[in-house]
Amino acid sequence: MNNELEAANAEPLSVVAGKIAHHAKKSEEYVISAAMLIREARRRVEAGEAGDVKWYEWAPKNIELSMSRLRELQRIADADDPEKELERLRRLNQKRVEKHRETKAAQRKALEEDRERLIAWAKSAPLAEVRRMLDTIGDQPSREPSARRSVTPAALIGLTQAIERRDSRLGLGS
Repeated sequence: MNNELEAANAEPLSVVAGKIAHHAKKSEEYVISAAMLIREARRRVEAGEAGDVKWYEWAPKNIELSMSRLRELQRIADADDPEKELERLRRLNQKRVEKHRETKAAQRKALEEDRERLIAWAKSAPLAEVRRMLDTIGDQPSREPSARRSVTPAALIGLTQAIERRDSRLGLGS
């Protein structure tokens, strides 16, 4: 692989482009070939060649692929036009990934808006209320793994000191 990359550096870009297309085409051929082999293996397992075992018991134990990938390859093999089915499945996957990314972006945006509201509240609330809220939050287990990170003592001290400075400027007691 490294030799091929080194050789590509010395070749004209048009030759490299041709190799990319060749490898991509080979990749599709390998996927379709794997799909056809899975179809054949399933036929043989269901015919009893593997003993008294069902395909969905035999496949995960003998083929190092997830069941969803095996089902996807079976759909490709069973299609009238395996190349078109492969392309259709890739488009569906691309749409799923895009939707997932959009959902995650919306969740991050909503979390950021919540964070901004909390910061605004903490800057304007009396110190006693902020301390009470920090104590309450500290006692609550989080449902989200990313939120399980505890606030560092330094961050709490910094927030507390900033609130104390603000309250003393405003003449508020803690």
